[in-house]
Amino acid sequence: MQTEDEVFAFLDTDVTIPLRDDGKITTLMVNSGKSLTVDLAGHTINTQAYAFYVNGGELTIRDSSGKGKITASALNKAYPAVFVNSDGVCTMESGIVDTSEVEVPEGSHNWLYGVACSGNGIFNMTGGQLITKDAAGISITNGTASGEGAQFNISGDAVITSKDGTAIYLADNKEVNISENAVIDGGILVRLGDINVSGNAVVNGHELGSDIYPLGKLVCTSGCSSHDAAILALTGCYNSSLGNDLNINISGSAKVNGYINNGVDIATLNTKYDQTVNVNIDKSSNVTAAEDIWNVYNHDQLAEMATEQGKSLPAEANTTTLTIKVDGS
Repeated sequence: MQTEDEVFAFLDTDVTIPLRDDGKITTLMVNSGKSLTVDLAGHTINTQAYAFYVNGGELTIRDSSGKGKITASALNKAYPAVFVNSDGVCTMESGIVDTSEVEVPEGSHNWLYGVACSGNGIFNMTGGQLITKDAAGISITNGTASGEGAQFNISGDAVITSKDGTAIYLADNKEVNISENAVIDGGILVRLGDINVSGNAVVNGHELGSDIYPLGKLVCTSGCSSHDAAILALTGCYNSSLGNDLNINISGSAKVNGYINNGVDIATLNTKYDQTVNVNIDKSSNVTAAEDIWNVYNHDQLAEMATEQGKSLPAEANTTTLTIKVDGS
C-alpha cells in the first residue's frame, strides 16, 4: 500500500530532465520522513546531475529489467548523479549509474561522481554498477561528515568502476565496507577513515598502460585522481572533527590487485596533521602486485617527486605513526 510518505515509482519510458531556464539543475528531493523506491524497469533517467537528492529520507534504486540506467552529463562540475545528505539513506539494489558517457570537448573535463555523501548520509550498494570517467564512483564530502553516518557499504555483486580516476575516495573519518562478491575497479584513494575489504571482494588497481596521474602532482593537490597502486593512502594532510585516524583492513578471501606497481601504497606527506595509520593484511596472499605487496613513501621522496613535476610539497611538520601488519606480524 502506497502512502503520502512512501512512494513506489515504476518507469514506463525514458526520462530526460533538462536544465531550468535559469541554468540551474532540477533534482528530486527525498526529505526526512519520506521513502521513495524507483524501479528503472529498463529505462534511462538522463540528467545533468543530482538525479536524486536524498535529504534525510530513504531512496531505493532497483531495475527489474537489467538495462535501466541513470546518467549525468554536466561538464567541468564535480557533481554526483546521486547525493545523500543529512541522515539520508540510499540503497542501490540493481541498475546502472553511469556518468562516463559524456562527449567531452577539448578544454573540458568530466568530473562527475557516481554517489556522494555528506553529513550522516549512508549509501548501501548490494548490486548493480557505478561507472565514472575521471571522478570517483563514491565519495564523502570532506569536512562535512558528522555522527556515525556517512558510511559506504558495498556488497553482493555490486561493481564500481572509475575508468580514469579512482573508484573510491574517502576524505573524511568514515567507513567504507566492501564485502561478499563486490568488485572495485580503479582502486581506492584514502586520506583518513576506515577501509575494510572482506569476504570474496576484489579491489583492482588500474591496469598497465592506463593514464595515471603522477604521484608528485597528486600529493600537492586536494581531491582525488588516478594512481598506480590498488590502494593509496595519503597521510598527514587531512583532518576531521571526528579525528583523523586511518585504518585499512584486508581480510577473509578478499583480493587486492596492484597491476602497475604496488598493492598498498602509503604516502606520508606529514604537512598539516599528526596521524595514526594502521594497515592490516590478514594474509600476504590477499594482495598481488607487480612490485611489492605494500610500500611506504616518506616525505623527502614525495618532495623530490613533486619537484620533478614542477610542484612544491610543503615542509614536513608532522608525524605519521604507522603500523603495517601482514600475516599477523
